[in-house]
Amino acid sequence: FGRLLVALVLVGFSGGAERWEAIGKYELGRHFRDELARYIPVPPDDIEPHGAAIALFREVWELEQGGEVTAIRRNARVLVHEWRDQYGITEDYRRIVRAVEAALKVKDAVAGLSSEELATQYLFPTIDEEIATRLITDVTSESADWDRIRRIASTRSTSYWVREESGRLRAMYGVIIGFVDFQRAVATIDIPAGTAGGSAGDFVERYVSEFSRVDRLFRTTLAAYAEAGSPGTLSPVIERLEGRYTHTWLQRLSEAWDAYRRAAGAEVLATVPRQRSFFNSVVASYLQRCDK
Repeated sequence: FGRLLVALVLVGFSGGAERWEAIGKYELGRHFRDELARYIPVPPDDIEPHGAAIALFREVWELEQGGEVTAIRRNARVLVHEWRDQYGITEDYRRIVRAVEAALKVKDAVAGLSSEELATQYLFPTIDEEIATRLITDVTSESADWDRIRRIASTRSTSYWVREESGRLRAMYGVIIGFVDFQRAVATIDIPAGTAGGSAGDFVERYVSEFSRVDRLFRTTLAAYAEAGSPGTLSPVIERLEGRYTHTWLQRLSEAWDAYRRAAGAEVLATVPRQRSFFNSVVASYLQRCDK
């Protein structure tokens, strides 16, 4: 039934009626309408292909928004999920959803819902686009709730539309999550003042085991930004990221390291691996194992 309905709905949205007329020609119309009435609260004789998809998705959307749970709505949700997950008709499903989304004016409707209300809805791609846009605004606020932002972004980053359709959206959520983790790391990692943290070698060990996490988060967030296509909507996030990294994190780190360097003098050079030896001491061993 699902495949047949998809075929009829696609024709209905394109303005054709040949397949629907064929059902009547072979006297299957009554049976089909009776079956469809299990999913749509409309008298069977009033159902047509074009309106069937709109009515079907409206029922599921009402359910996602906390509407009354009815047998028809439960049936509709099962059928929609079968379309999406089982029939292997992903492209057709996308076309139908986009057409229904426009017909139901979903973009206008979601503008009036809170982020918490939207966070429980997964039916339309516009919902994820709206959530991502709001989180970008929230994450640059001085009173940002990091736990809330990260929780929503992490949950939405694995939703159907982000996973299946949009690498851009997935990368945008990656920027949001990376920025939150970066902010937390900068705020919580304690860099000792002066030489209170031990020797220069101890400081290097702490950089490797702890401080370097900030540098890694900075770079992975920038990588996600590039993957998203460097959209202007993310510019405020990236500006804050780069400003905090340069003027807060690097300044603290360089001042602490300079104190060790001044205290240890030439001896500090003997305890710290040279950057120019990185390839031979680290990368070469991996390449040798790969050759084997």
